[in-house]
Amino acid sequence: MLAQGYVASAAKLSGASRAKKTMMRRAISLPIACAAVLLLGAPAHAKSFTVSQHGNHPSVAVDGTGTAHVVWDQVDLPDSDDATSATHYCRIPRSAKGCLKGSERTFSPAPGDQDFAGPRVFLTGGKNVVVVFTRCCTGDTASDGQSYTTRVFSVSSTDNGATFGAPEWIGTTSPDLGGVFSQGAFLGLGSADNGVALQSMPVGGFAAAQNLVTSKLADTGAVGASPKGRLVAFTDSASNVFAGSLNGDPSTAVISFRNLGKGDDVHAGSGPKGVDLMYRTKGKGARYVVQRFANGKLAARAAVSEVGAPIFGSLAQDALGRIHAVWIGDNGVTYRRSGKTGRGFGKPVKLAPLTGSSEFYNLVIGASAKGKAAVVYDGNTDSGRVAGFTAG
Repeated sequence: MLAQGYVASAAKLSGASRAKKTMMRRAISLPIACAAVLLLGAPAHAKSFTVSQHGNHPSVAVDGTGTAHVVWDQVDLPDSDDATSATHYCRIPRSAKGCLKGSERTFSPAPGDQDFAGPRVFLTGGKNVVVVFTRCCTGDTASDGQSYTTRVFSVSSTDNGATFGAPEWIGTTSPDLGGVFSQGAFLGLGSADNGVALQSMPVGGFAAAQNLVTSKLADTGAVGASPKGRLVAFTDSASNVFAGSLNGDPSTAVISFRNLGKGDDVHAGSGPKGVDLMYRTKGKGARYVVQRFANGKLAARAAVSEVGAPIFGSLAQDALGRIHAVWIGDNGVTYRRSGKTGRGFGKPVKLAPLTGSSEFYNLVIGASAKGKAAVVYDGNTDSGRVAGFTAG
């Protein structure tokens, strides 16, 4: 029996009142099936690296050289309601064991506030890098004259992360369910008091209006974007997976959600060939599967992981349309890559074995057009180790 933990934010804000958000870590005992063991490829291409000894909630994007652009959150008072978050960024070259000297940047625009959703990093074309992060809960008055206790910021670089501009307040919805960069804006999907809210936050501008896309309460969720369409997905408390096409203005769009069946742990990968929806099915044959959404159609399921009780799944689509997936399963931290159609997955590769007390939580993955991938993870604490592996 292997114990793992999930990270979630608790305590929602009500009206304009100030409320504290705290980190709630749920230890979940999950059986790792032994019956269906996949033949794993040799881990010869996997190299480990360390990002920070004090951090949480990492995110990663990989550029054309294979360099990983990594962001993570770090608090000054771990496990305290009075802690202040600082968002960190650095670059890790493909062969390096840690951050490139001189590449780390730190952003801390709101003393006394924390980032419960975690920062995200996007490579938006050319040498452009965009980092998005959230702060809660002291509040401030926005350009519309209203006061908000959740603030979403962006910082931008035009020289591949060498320098960044000042943080800009772009929105008011914490992307605790998911987020993606699309058409010059950050689309944040978050839990609201009465359902799930989507907000389009223009980089370089400000938005306050939320679009309540469903009145159902979501356990997990994701939003993805592609030239072939955008997709919003979530799971409800009864473990039903819902997905729907996002058409038109995200601020006003009405989404017709389709029930895809039982499942949980929803993720989305964005890329040129469509949006890849990844989730874990339920029941005796539980495993991670993917479905590619393109031109209004959702393809049939493609199996990714072994059958059993895999956890902490994540995926990314590279510039050629290949899916890069990672999860923890029977054989440890496992990586697998598809063909350009999002199907035809190759042999799984073990990146790291599991130990008696696993340190691998909250896996995320990024990949380049040349198939070079990077996986990062945290230690499931407010101020623990952030590290990763190369793959591909």
